[in-house]
Amino acid sequence: MSAAVGVSAGALPKEPARPPEGFVLEEIELSRFMRYADRQVLRLDRQYTVITGKTGAGKTSLLDAVTFALYARSTRTDSGVTMEELCRPGGHVRVAFRQHGRAYAVKRGLDGKGRSYLEVWEGEHKMQGHIPELELAIRNALGLDYDGFRNSTVVRQEEMRALGAAKGSERLAIFSKLFRLETFDRAQERAAERFHEADLTVQKKQQDILTREEMLAKLPELRETLDRSDRALALSGEELTCLQKAVEQEEARLRELEASHEAFVGRKAALEDLGKRRKTLAEKIESLRSKAETVAQLRMRVDRLEAATKDLDTLTAEAEAHATLEAKAEVLAAKMEALRRSRKALEVEHSRQVKLLSDRIFAVERRVAQVKGTVPIGEAYDLLRSEGRLQERIERIERELVWLAGREDLVPHLTAERQGAAIELAEVRRKTGGINKDSFVLTELRDQLNEYKINLRHETGGYQVQADEGARDLAAMEEENRLLGYDDAAQQRQRNLKATIQERKVEREELQRWRRQLDAAGDPGALVADSSRELTEVDGALTAATAKVAGLEPQEREYAKVRRALEDHRRETQAKAQEVGKMEGDARRLRLQIEELERDAGRLEASRQELKHFHASREVFTVLKDQVFHRKGLTMYAIHSLLPALAAEASANLSELTDGRFDSLTLETYEENRQHGIRVRVRAVDGAWRDVSEFSGGERTQINAALRFAIAKELASLPQVGRTYGRMRTLFIDEGELGSLDTEGSRELFVQKLFRMGQFFARVILITHLSEVADRFEAHVRVEMTPEGRSRLAP
Repeated sequence: MSAAVGVSAGALPKEPARPPEGFVLEEIELSRFMRYADRQVLRLDRQYTVITGKTGAGKTSLLDAVTFALYARSTRTDSGVTMEELCRPGGHVRVAFRQHGRAYAVKRGLDGKGRSYLEVWEGEHKMQGHIPELELAIRNALGLDYDGFRNSTVVRQEEMRALGAAKGSERLAIFSKLFRLETFDRAQERAAERFHEADLTVQKKQQDILTREEMLAKLPELRETLDRSDRALALSGEELTCLQKAVEQEEARLRELEASHEAFVGRKAALEDLGKRRKTLAEKIESLRSKAETVAQLRMRVDRLEAATKDLDTLTAEAEAHATLEAKAEVLAAKMEALRRSRKALEVEHSRQVKLLSDRIFAVERRVAQVKGTVPIGEAYDLLRSEGRLQERIERIERELVWLAGREDLVPHLTAERQGAAIELAEVRRKTGGINKDSFVLTELRDQLNEYKINLRHETGGYQVQADEGARDLAAMEEENRLLGYDDAAQQRQRNLKATIQERKVEREELQRWRRQLDAAGDPGALVADSSRELTEVDGALTAATAKVAGLEPQEREYAKVRRALEDHRRETQAKAQEVGKMEGDARRLRLQIEELERDAGRLEASRQELKHFHASREVFTVLKDQVFHRKGLTMYAIHSLLPALAAEASANLSELTDGRFDSLTLETYEENRQHGIRVRVRAVDGAWRDVSEFSGGERTQINAALRFAIAKELASLPQVGRTYGRMRTLFIDEGELGSLDTEGSRELFVQKLFRMGQFFARVILITHLSEVADRFEAHVRVEMTPEGRSRLAP
């Protein structure tokens, strides 16, 4: 469902000339955003627009939609609400506006799978890029980030009082943000970064010079160390040459003994093979003799088992017939048992449902008897707001009576006004006593009672039908079981057959195993004779091989002695060669280090000159960081330049809003405990200057409005610089704390001032629930809540 809101004419002063071009909001489209479930379109084509509706209908959600589309933030997300909680999958917000003389449109939302997307148009051209790039383009077009936009063009409910109630340091931060003085803060941060870079460079250069000086002082010692290293290297080289000659001599002797060593190794291996072969033959003969005895025993076992298992097949056939009958009986018994459990469960569930429905009927009947009528909810909200407004009005008059005790011309008027407010407050409090939370629940309770009684009747009838069907099914199964004939005698015969067949199967398996072993055994007697002849031949070869190995043992002992000596000399030669290599490497490194230090002596003076230059750069950044861009520098100078004009404009605004009751406001900077801030003071009716916190709620609203209107006018008049710092030509007022103004005259002055702001803004949009204020506007938008709890724009 979509709704486009038109404009109705109202009685207004003649519309002034349209102000210079800046940020002008033209259209808001939203769908599945917060409580706006259906697509809604709000067109803003008049200078003055009022948005009305009951509390909670969704008026402020329209402002949340604007900041959500432009910045993916709102007052809800600032309080911890996530983007997914604001906008449901498939939902979006589209905002159309003018800026820099160009038309823009921004659409942000979640697709059907819950993924975020952002689309930006400049005229008919759709910008390309990822979400961070498009968000940067939006900020460049508007010239403000989220905080700056919210404070300069949107005055939300409860935020009108922010400048008046905030601490002085927080107020200074707001001024810096609104008037873009944070540029100086960023400049100070950049100067501090450059100072730290320069300071680090100076420290590194100082350390570099110190290291060079320390290394140059070691140059004579390094030259002496190199000379000692060269002498030691010469001695180690001579020792290495002697070891290499000894290795060559031993290698020649080892080659002379190589032939006898190879013959010894071959005959020794053959002797070992013959010994292994003889051992294997002796073990084989012993195994064959034991196996012959086992074969005789196997034949006797096979004959016995063949006689015992000849009736196995007959018994198996009879058992299979009984098993078929048993299976049918078991299936039928399982069905009968399942049917009995189902009937039992049906009975238990029926009892539970009857008790549950009876308890609910009793509870609802008792609740119906307790419900009583009361004051309507809408009237209750108005009574509570009136009670707070009248209480504050009485407190303000009592303070003024104290201040003006000597003014005989004003005291009677104020006393009469206080008595009238007290009478009105007593009447309001009498009416609020009839508020009851159960006003609108009786119809819903009666509907529930009828529904529970119908459900009880349905439950009783359904249970009886199912119980009758179960009884018939159980009787049929019992008759089928009787006809099957699987009685106790058949069951006993089946158990006996199972036991007998199991015994026969075990014996049959044992018979097969013995048969396989008997077939594998063969004829062990013939194999024993063959193996005995082979053993005699091996014994003769073993005696001959032993004599040949004994003849080669002297030469083998000489070969082993020479080889051990050669291995020892090779290890010594390798160790000495490594030692000589290390000494040569150390000498080369010393020579390179000495040459580098000799060259580095010429670069030391150049490093000292660079250090002087780095010292000068660090001093420059120290001055920028601590004096120029400090809070005491350009930032406070700019604030001092802004405050006089703002105070003058705010004083004029305050005089208009209070009909001359208050006409002077000052803005002063101060420093306390190293904290800078801005103080707001107003001249009261007794002529004394008082801090804004000393005034009543309604008076603070007028003071804060005067100051916010002055700031808004100044921001609307700021020069446009390139594609950033664009003018704000749209002003939102969310409620504006109008409810705290205790007289119709105060509200009228506020509205008249709001109309005069049209000299500086192309769009002035007020959100309020006060009908007497809304009637003064030319364009009306009403937000209402559907019975399903959805927000929509009234057609």
